[in-house]
Amino acid sequence: MLEIGQIFSNAGFSQSFMKKLQKCNTSAAALVMLLAIAAAPSVRAASVRAATFTANLLAQAPAAFPLPASVPPETIVKIDGSSSLMPLNQALSDRFKAQFSGAQVNLSQSDSEAGLKAVLAGTVDLAAISRPLTAEEQAQGLVPVVVARHKIAIFVGANNPFADSLTGEQVASMLQGEIVNWSQVGGTDAAIRFIDRPDVNDTRRALSRYPIFKTAASQPGVNTVRLETDNTDTIIQQLSNDGISYGIVDQVVNNPAVRVLPLYGTLPTDTLYPFSQALAYVYKGPNPNPAVQAFLGIATAPEAQQTVETARVAVSSGAIAASPNPASPNPASPNPASPNPAANPVPSSSASPVDASPVDDFF
Repeated sequence: MLEIGQIFSNAGFSQSFMKKLQKCNTSAAALVMLLAIAAAPSVRAASVRAATFTANLLAQAPAAFPLPASVPPETIVKIDGSSSLMPLNQALSDRFKAQFSGAQVNLSQSDSEAGLKAVLAGTVDLAAISRPLTAEEQAQGLVPVVVARHKIAIFVGANNPFADSLTGEQVASMLQGEIVNWSQVGGTDAAIRFIDRPDVNDTRRALSRYPIFKTAASQPGVNTVRLETDNTDTIIQQLSNDGISYGIVDQVVNNPAVRVLPLYGTLPTDTLYPFSQALAYVYKGPNPNPAVQAFLGIATAPEAQQTVETARVAVSSGAIAASPNPASPNPASPNPASPNPAANPVPSSSASPVDASPVDDFF
């Protein structure tokens, strides 16, 4: 039996994450991992599933931002950042103003970079972003608080004969050009085309933060087709019967032209699915001001999670054509439920509400 630390190390999680784990209820964490190992087809699959499940367990700790009983009536919270997150900003602004009579939330929309610069300059209190912070941004004292997560789906065209499960390592090897034929992962003898997104895409940035994708994201292989236009519909059109790509699961799960593949035997509709893109508010550390603490108390409160989830789905619908400019609404309404049973659509495909806590190893 592998030791707990070795399981997490094999799964690619950082030393800082394992230090957090030591502060958790280790008996419960060990039980979770033993159950996952017993149920999973391989130790590697168990490693990822157990580590992800235990991350959720860590996130069940008390909220970092307790909700105050009141705030001064002249309180104003200023928020800027990604235009695609306006549905989330507006929903939480409404809850904040309903909770605290007389308080106001001033919402602006630009992009993640502009929002972060405004926080550093002190002209706004919070930046709403859907990408990871860079090391340089963290070094400047910016602190992210994750409030929701998009699951990142791996998908192929509906006519692609491959319908098995993959591992994260296999997907990364496809992107890097080490796996170039479907037969290398149990499929037919046919070349693989990996349809990749532009470097500036927030979902790509989120995926590249996972240890197994860091090298692949920076060194894509010759079989990778990098699109200049960041548009999920364009990616789907490029798949044919030999392509593979990735994106926010809500944008593809009900599309009959797409088949979402399981990773480690788990579909994105499962809370144990390992890869996600965080939606976060960022403040200038070390500590937020009282108005920001109150707003984050609203955003992370358990009773607000249905509001957050509804807004998250709206965000994903508006992010199909990602751009630094204000997002245009998607002209096409969602397709009817996919006739492809492998897609396995369910009403909610986001991470469990326990993922809302700021576990930075997953951001």
